[in-house]
Formats: sequence, C-alpha cells, structure tokens
Amino acid sequence: MNNNSKSKWLGFGLLVIVLGVIVFLVLKFLNLFSGASDSIKATSITALVSVSVFTMGRYFEQRREVKQRINLEKVGVYRRFFDFYFDLMTYEKIHGVPISPDKVLKDMLDFQKDIIFWGTDNVIRAYLDFKDESVRFDPGNDDKLPERLAVTMTAVSKVLVEMRRDLGYSFTSLGPMDIARLQLSNDDETKRIFSHLKK
Repeated sequence: MNNNSKSKWLGFGLLVIVLGVIVFLVLKFLNLFSGASDSIKATSITALVSVSVFTMGRYFEQRREVKQRINLEKVGVYRRFFDFYFDLMTYEKIHGVPISPDKVLKDMLDFQKDIIFWGTDNVIRAYLDFKDESVRFDPGNDDKLPERLAVTMTAVSKVLVEMRRDLGYSFTSLGPMDIARLQLSNDDETKRIFSHLKK
C-alpha cells in the first residue's frame, strides 16, 4: 500500500471517528435538553451541527492547503531533476562540447539534498536505483551502448513514474519508451535503443 492510499484510509478513518464523536455528543446533548421545548432542541442541534461542520470543513481545508504548498515545492524539486537529466542527455548536441563532470556532480548533489527532504520513500528509492545505474554506466563506443542507455532510461522512467504518483497521478503508465520518445531523434542509434527498451 503506497503512502497516498494510506493517507486516504487514515483520513477516512479519522472522518468516521469524528462523525461518531459528533453523533455521541448530539445524543448526550439531546439528553440534557430532554425537558426543553422542541424549538429549543431544534435550534441547539442546528447550532451544534453548524459548528461541527464548520470545524471539520476548516480542518480539511487547512490540510488541503498544506498539501498544495508541499506539492508546489515537490514540483520544483522534481522539475530540477528532469532539467538535469535532459541537459545530461542533450548538452553535447546543443553546445558542441560534453557536459562538465563537475557540473553533473554539483547538480546531482543539489538535487539529492532536496529529494531527501521532499521526496517520498518510493521516489527516493527510484532515484537511488537511477543513481546506481548512472554510476555503472560506461559510455564506451561499442555495440552495447544502446543496451546500456536503455537500462539507464528504464531507471529514469521509474523515477518519473514515482514522481508523478507522488504528485497525484496515481494511475500513470508512462514507461521507458515514452521517456526515450521525448528526448531522442529518429536515427539508427535511437532505433537500436528503442529495440532494447521494448524487451
């Protein structure tokens, strides 16, 4: 069970408990006014229900606002990861020189500081798997390069899927092929990478 569904069940359980407490209080309240006229009972019940609904509404509104602020922070952090990744994959084609290893290391370290704070466990695990694949990656110029790129793209797609799930797209089905189609041109090398992604 992921964190999103756990929090939904927790919220539902909390709602049931709060409603149970409200019903209990209303019954106790009615016992206090058992000798009062019907109009006083009706007014008292209306006031109690109004205060309860207002309090619950305010509570859920505050929770929603906090979640929105957190999601805004996460979007910024997650966007930085994909800016970094797409720069890494396209820098040499755009700028004519390979990206500096110092820049790659700095960008990864900066991202890691933020992901530890803002990322869910699943996002962090997917990122660590991507990082492990990146460390193992050897860009040697041989026939195995498309296969190694496909492994790295698969790891990146898992990071993307976990980030999208964390932001509320729980039924996302993007995969490595989708990521590759976003960043690669349609040349012979790309076709070889695609063939490894389909496996």
